[in-house]
Parts: sequence; C-alpha cells; structure tokens
Amino acid sequence: MSSIGQGSISIDDSTRIGQNAQDTANEVAGNINDINSDNKLAPSEKLKLKQEYDKDVELYNIDIEQLKSVDLPTAELETAMSNLTNFVTPLLKEMNRTSTVDRNTLDSVFTAFATADKNASQTFVNMVQQVADDAKKAGSDAKEVGKKAQAAGEAASQAAGQAETDATQAKADAATAQQKAQDSIDQLNDVNSAIKLKADSTDVTSQITVATKGIQNEVDNKVSDLNTKISQTDSAWRASISTLGTTNMVYNGGFAHGVDGWNTENGTWTWSNKAQDQVQGNNAIQATFTGLTTDAWNNAASKPFLVCPGQKMSIGAIVTPWVLDSDPKKGFGMNVEFFTSKDGTGTRNNYHPDQWVYTTGRQQLKVENITVPDGVNSAVVRLFIQRNGGANFTCVQANMTSTLPQFIDGFATATDITASIGNIHLGIKNADGSTSTFNMNGNTILMDTAQTIINGNTSIQNGTIGTAKIANAAINTAQIADGAINNAKIANASIDDAKINSLNGNKLVENSITANKINVDDLIANGINTKTLTSVNLNTSTLTTPQLDLGLNGTFTEDFDYTQATSMFLPKKNKGTLTFDHGSLQSKGDMQTYVDGKWGGMNDSYTFQAGIDNSQWTEVAPGYIKLDLFKQNDADVGQRTYIDPTGYYYTSRNGIASYLGNVLQTPQVQTSSVLTKYIGTSDGNSLLQIGSNGDHYGLQVGPYAGNEAVLSDFIYNSTTSGAPNVNITANGHLVRSTSASKYKYNIKNPDIETTLGDRLLNVHLATWNDKHAVDSYAEELSTGEEREKISIDKYYGLIAEQLRDAGLDMFINYGKNHEIEGIQYDRAWIPLLSVVRRLNNKVNEYELRLSKLEGANK
Repeated sequence: MSSIGQGSISIDDSTRIGQNAQDTANEVAGNINDINSDNKLAPSEKLKLKQEYDKDVELYNIDIEQLKSVDLPTAELETAMSNLTNFVTPLLKEMNRTSTVDRNTLDSVFTAFATADKNASQTFVNMVQQVADDAKKAGSDAKEVGKKAQAAGEAASQAAGQAETDATQAKADAATAQQKAQDSIDQLNDVNSAIKLKADSTDVTSQITVATKGIQNEVDNKVSDLNTKISQTDSAWRASISTLGTTNMVYNGGFAHGVDGWNTENGTWTWSNKAQDQVQGNNAIQATFTGLTTDAWNNAASKPFLVCPGQKMSIGAIVTPWVLDSDPKKGFGMNVEFFTSKDGTGTRNNYHPDQWVYTTGRQQLKVENITVPDGVNSAVVRLFIQRNGGANFTCVQANMTSTLPQFIDGFATATDITASIGNIHLGIKNADGSTSTFNMNGNTILMDTAQTIINGNTSIQNGTIGTAKIANAAINTAQIADGAINNAKIANASIDDAKINSLNGNKLVENSITANKINVDDLIANGINTKTLTSVNLNTSTLTTPQLDLGLNGTFTEDFDYTQATSMFLPKKNKGTLTFDHGSLQSKGDMQTYVDGKWGGMNDSYTFQAGIDNSQWTEVAPGYIKLDLFKQNDADVGQRTYIDPTGYYYTSRNGIASYLGNVLQTPQVQTSSVLTKYIGTSDGNSLLQIGSNGDHYGLQVGPYAGNEAVLSDFIYNSTTSGAPNVNITANGHLVRSTSASKYKYNIKNPDIETTLGDRLLNVHLATWNDKHAVDSYAEELSTGEEREKISIDKYYGLIAEQLRDAGLDMFINYGKNHEIEGIQYDRAWIPLLSVVRRLNNKVNEYELRLSKLEGANK
C-alpha cells in the first residue's frame, strides 16, 4: 500500500468513502420508495394514524359509558377496539421509522371499529326513544286514572255532605228527646204532688202504679224513636264510606294532636315533632325497646273507625327504624284488625296479614286491595316493633280504595261526632297544615281555629275574657262593671263615651294610643310615676324627657325625606325609613347623588346616569358598618362597603373586590400619591388613577377606548436593552419570567430532542390580520366613537393549533378551561438546535471527505 505526499489518502479509504456515498444515496432512494409504497408507513403517516386512533379511543370511551349506563351489550364494540389496538400499537412504537404494513388489514380494523361505533350509537338512541315512548304512554294512563279519581272524589264529597246532614239531624233529635225526658220527669213530680194530696186514699198504691207506667211508656216511646233515628243516621253514614275514596279513616294519623286517639301501651310510645322525625310536616310516634329475650309484639293502636263489609280498602304508614334486633327476622310492621262491635271493643273478628321491614332508614309500609270481611263493623290499625328495636311511624292511613292514595290527615269519624251530652269533638286539618278544632263537654266549649266569626246578638254573662285580642272593635256607651279584662290586647280599638272607673295594671304593652286629647280627672300624683310604657307609639305628640330608656331590644322608627345642599361634598337626596332595632341603626330608602350639576344614580354598568336612583341599605351597629347600593331591579346588591375593626372591605357585582386593611397601620395608604389622587368617576368613567406627571400617569385602571384596561405611562417610558422577562398568567397575574437553575426542579435533557426538531420543520410560516384590531376599527367606523389605534396590517408568524397538531403542544400557552391562547416563541425554536447540530456534523463529515479526495487528486 503506497502513499502520495502528506495529504494523501489510501486506495482502501477512497473505496470505503465511495461505498458510503453510494449507501447514503441508496438510503435516500429507499425512503422515497417507502413513502410511495402501499405497504410502507412513513413517520408522517404514523403521526396521522395516531391522531385517527386517538379519536377512535375517545369515541370508544363515550360509547362504552352510554351502553353500560343502560345495561346494553358491549361485546361487539370491545372486540372491534381490541382488534384495532392490537394491530396499531406495534406500528406506533417507533414513530421516527418507516414500518411495513398490510394496508388491507389496516383499513379493515378501522372500518370494523367504525361499524361497531355506529351500531353502538344507534342502539343507545333506540333505547332512549323506547324509554321516552313508555314514559309518554305512562303519562296518558296516569291522566286517565286521574280523571276517574276526580269523579270518585266528587261522589265521595256528596256522600260526606249527606252524612253531615244526617249527623246534624241526629243531634237535633237527641236534644228533642232530652227535653221530652225532662218534661216526663216534671210530670212525675206533678204525680208525686197528687199522691201527697191523696195520702188518705185507700187506693194510693194503684194510683202510683198507673201514673208510673204511663210516664215509663212515654219515655220508652221517645227513646225508642230517638234510637231508631240515630241508627238510621249511622247506617246512612256507614253506607257513604264506600264512596269516601281517598279520605283517611285513621284519626290523628299525622299526630298533629300528639298521641290523641292512640293506645300507646301505657306511654311506652311517645310523640315527636322534631324536624328529623317529620315527613312533609307531619309529626311522628316512636318507641325503643331493649333487653327483651323472648318474642314481644310491642304495638300502638289507632282509634277505631267504622267500615263497610265487602268494601275494598288499603292501609299504609311511613316507618324509620334506627335500632335493629339482633335477629334479622325481627322487624317493624303494621296490620288492620276488624271487630263485630262498632267501637273496636270485644273479640277480634278478623285481621289482615302484616307487612314488615327489616332494615334501617325511612321506608313505606302498605297493604293494598284488602276486602272488609262480612259481619264486621269497625277496624283498628296497629303499628308493631317486634321484640327489640327502635323506630318512629308517621303518615298512618286507612283508605276505602284498593290502592293507597296520597296521605291526608284530619278525618273526623262517626265516633268523633258524638251526639250526647258527654262530649262533642270535631277536628279538621287544612291543606296548609293548620288545624281547626271544636270540642264541647259538660262545662267547657273549646274552639281552636285561625278565625272565628259570630254573627247576631251575642251575650257573655258572668264571664272572663283572658289573653284575648279584640281587633277593630267599637265599644259605644257601654259599661264593664264588676268584671275583669286580664292580660288582654285591644288593637285598633275605639272607646267612645265610656267610663273606666279603674285602669289597674302596671304595663300597657305593644299597643298604640292615638288621640288628640286624653281627658281624665286625675293622673296619680299628677303624672305617671313608677310605671312603665313599653312599645308604645306616640303619634302627633311630643315626648319631653331627660332620659329615654327603650329597655332590652327596644325599637323606634322615623320616616325621612331630605335633600342636601349641592355645595356639600357628593350631596345626597334620600327618602325612606330609619329604624333603631336591637341595637342596630338601619336605613332603607331610595337615594340620588349630585354629580356635574345633575341628580342621578348608578346604572347596571356601574356608571353615573342622570335621572335614576338606587335603593340603599345602611346599617350601623356595635362593631360594624355596612352600606349596600342596589342595582336597578332593587333586589341585587350592586356595590357593598363594609367596615369593622379588621379593616375596610369593598365588593361589587361585576367581580371587583378590595381590602384596604387598617388605614392607620398601613403605610402605603398614607402616602401622598394615594391620598392626593382621585379614585372614582373621571369624565363620566369609573377610573382608578395613581401618580401623575402632567398627562402621564403611573397607573390607570378602568374603561379605556371602549374596553377595560390597565395602563401605565411610567412603565412605557422606562426602556432597556435587556431581554423580555414579563409574563401574564391565565388568571391575569403579572409575573417575572426566569431561566436560572435556582428556580427549577427536575432538570433533564429529553431524548426526543431530534424528533421535536423534525416536527418543527413541518410547521410553515403563516400570515394574518389581528382580530381585535379589525373588530375595533370596524366598530369605530360603525359608531363613530374613537377607539385605540391598533395596526390592522398583516402579521407573520406561526399558528398555535398547527404547532399542537405537529406534536409540539409543550410550546403552547393554554388559558382557562385549557383553551389554546398562544405560542412560547422564546423557546419554540430550541428543538432546531438538534437539527442544526445534525447538519453541522454532516457538513464536517463532508468537508473531511472532500479534503481527503482533494489530497488524493494532487
């Protein structure tokens, strides 16, 4: 092997260089052939393939979730996705290399998944449509049932009205019978007198016998007639039960009257009106049993009610168990028991099988389609806790329907309307949950109702009215002598030409005495001494006193209407009410402010507008001050200022909020640049301005050229040759951008540098016009209002979405909700370093080869 000169190259080296050049040319030609081949998958094609696969994965996840949510089969979709994943995954392992692929198989797996996706979507849509059709049919059926229920309810109402009429007649017959019985007793007294006059007669015994038998026959005939009428009334009432429909036969099933009407086993069951025990405002009955080792049927029984044999009925209740027995077969239930008697006494004739629950939590008990047995006249509903356990029951009902209707409380049964001297009780529960009760016994009449109306002449003789309210009453030329009105309230009353000999009481409480003159002969000690006037209104009067003590939580109120002089600072025009209540001075009214020669208020854009006003609420109380200014709808607070010992707070409806802190302890608040500058309306705009030098400002915040802006002439006029290092986050946070390692964690050199560089080469230059600039210019041309001057010329650069599609989303800035906002131009070029480095190595290699070739040719 010979050499030629210092720069010579061997024949072997020359041959090897030539071979390497040929290999490089062959490799380039092979890559071109790969791109053109149907069975080759180039890196650029792999990138598109991965995008399509990722979209199919998203569709698969959506389809699977929908199918599983309604229990539809997923096998076809899962198989198609499995085949697609198994075929594609190996191709995507090396994204930078060309792979061999069977195009027909590739197309088939994607087509198979597209078909499965289409089938899954159609199956789900068909399922939703079927559910909608079923719901529509159910609604039509419910509407038809509702019409039938309405017709049955109207028939029940008519029957109940007839029952009330019959009961009223029975009561009148009872009164007549009582009077006739009394007349018979009077006749007996007359006979006794006659017997005394004929005491010397030898036929005294026979006369007494005859007179007594006559009286007895008279009484027997009247009582027999009364019993017949009462029996007829009862039969008519019981016959109407069959048409009562949704009426609840259980008295006090919602326990509005405690446990009245319920047999609670000597108090082992108790009443509760706690919110956690109530259901739809209905109270509950409850009990807890512990320590029992043998079976015990702890129960509470309702008041008996009349039933009609052969009639369909249903029972129900809501139970909430909270303690369970150790035996899971011991639970909580209810049943209905039937009796031959009309009052639920005597031997039980029959009963319906129980219904039970065995778990904790609120549950519905109900037994439907019960047939009332033959030969029975009354029934009782029982609630059970078997052996140990704790629970509450409410909404107990029994209805003369085959299915259980919605719960209604407050039914008055025939046993509640007792036409006797002993007791008359009526109870009605209204739709709003209130109740009205009437009860009359031997010595008391009780009326508990929201409103009682008595028409006609009414006398109260030898009576006492205690704790009563007489509203809008007139007592004219009347005398209340030797009587007592104790703890009474007379509201809005007029007492004319009356004499009150003695007003005996220490307090006139919570009422108003309005008069031009109170003329009395004597006020004790020429004044009101050692007495108390509490919550008294003095209208059109003057109260002069060195000390006014309102007592605990006293109040006073004043209406105001004032207009301040326009020479004052921000003068106000205000009309409303001022109240001192529970230690808090409160003002509510409508307010205007005088600005630039006009009275006006704040509009909903938070700027001054002449001719309008704002509702205001001012509250000054121990420890804080609150001022609210409302928007034009008088309901939403537009701006609020709040002051307490911790500092000064301001918030507004448009999201502005600030905290000033303690003014005396915050130095920056005391600087002249803050205290001497204007914060508020400037040229009709709400603007914050801090610091100025002529027409240059240190900071401006507010409306600017049709938009909201933050401006600083001071910052703009300060220049530097340093690199940009300011960044604005998605939340509007102004921060300094850094690059030093002391600000970073987990520093690495990624192994995809070359790949990223190749991807960047596939992104092309773009041009555009700025959207904001064009829109602003168009609006200025349309409205004639001057806008900020922004160039509408073309810009040159890159499009962020194209960078993302090329796989370079790490160089994209995202805003709120992960929306694309911009490109990190300061670092997006960095991947090109690997490309330049690779090209530089190639250049060095080729220069070496050329130098050797040149030396060989010398």
